[in-house]
Amino acid sequence: MGGKGGGGSPPTPPDPARTAEAQGAINRETAVAQARLNRTNEITPLGSRTYNEFLIPGTSDLFGATATTALNPVPQQAFEAEQRVGRDLNLLAENQIGRVGETVGTPFDLAGIQPRQDQLDTSGFGGYFGSGQSMEDAIYGKQTARLDPQFQQGRADLTQNLANQGIFAGTQAYDREFGNFNRAQTDAYSQARNDAITQGLGFGNQQRAQQFNEAAAQAQLANAGRQQDIQERAFLRNIPLNDVAALMGTGQINIPQFGPTPQTGVAAPDYAGLVGSNYQGQVNAYNAQQQAGAARSAGTMGMLGALGGAAIMASDRRLKKAIKVIGEFMEGIKVYEFCYIWDDIKRIGFMADEVKQVMPEAVITMPNGYDAVNYSMVIHGN
Repeated sequence: MGGKGGGGSPPTPPDPARTAEAQGAINRETAVAQARLNRTNEITPLGSRTYNEFLIPGTSDLFGATATTALNPVPQQAFEAEQRVGRDLNLLAENQIGRVGETVGTPFDLAGIQPRQDQLDTSGFGGYFGSGQSMEDAIYGKQTARLDPQFQQGRADLTQNLANQGIFAGTQAYDREFGNFNRAQTDAYSQARNDAITQGLGFGNQQRAQQFNEAAAQAQLANAGRQQDIQERAFLRNIPLNDVAALMGTGQINIPQFGPTPQTGVAAPDYAGLVGSNYQGQVNAYNAQQQAGAARSAGTMGMLGALGGAAIMASDRRLKKAIKVIGEFMEGIKVYEFCYIWDDIKRIGFMADEVKQVMPEAVITMPNGYDAVNYSMVIHGN
């Protein structure tokens, strides 16, 4: 046998489904409130933006909103004018699509444009060697014009000198002197010829280089003209495309811009957390109560243990007052705090009527008609 301390049942845990449902409802209400706070109507010199709420289909308490932008009369007229201009420009661009298709569908034609000159025609150029024959002859003639009188005078002078020395034609000395003179004359004319050839050759090469440079310049000019012709044709070909692009680019509609709406944040209460915290508090209180009850039960059992040696004690309910349940010894037998009707001393014990229901053998009817309990039998079983 033994007693047990503390009474009552542990707190019932919160229903997760109901808690989640309640938290969802709170979150939804918070979201609706936050959305309403953030729907701030705006009024500017150009116009206004307002919000109109509506009930979201399929719901009973969720509201959406329609934002309406309205311009003041003058900006509205300008806006409509921009729309008309943009529409007309876009229609004009659309009408030019036929020209674009025709242009794109026609291959780029280079007919009539002179071919590119990649090589120079040198067939009419003079050669590097012997090409300055006329210049060579002119130079040689100029030099011989100076040599001829010199050698004529020299021949006459040599003849006179030899005659003065008594050396006449037909003698060995005469032939020797005129042989030297003739070789000197030949060498002079040969040198004149070589100088004329060198100068004539240089002139011919210079003339050829000049002809080459002139031909190259003409070819470069021709190629530049050809490139210019191609660019002009490409420009004319792209005119329809550029016209359409320009028209499409100018057909833009400008809409007045409003500043960002200040956002207000509203945090939803943590209902699920509060429920959990409350339940944990109840559990803690219950555990504390159980611990306190166990402590009281232990104390009660200690006092009952002391009563167990008292054998038989008057326990009739009719002899007691200020009765208070303070524990339970076993099922059906509670432990009471009480005073006897003849004094105010607080005591602890059983009620005979309860013991009689569980252990009738432990109840004795005294000669005065009141019941007493054999505490030793109830507590110790003997």
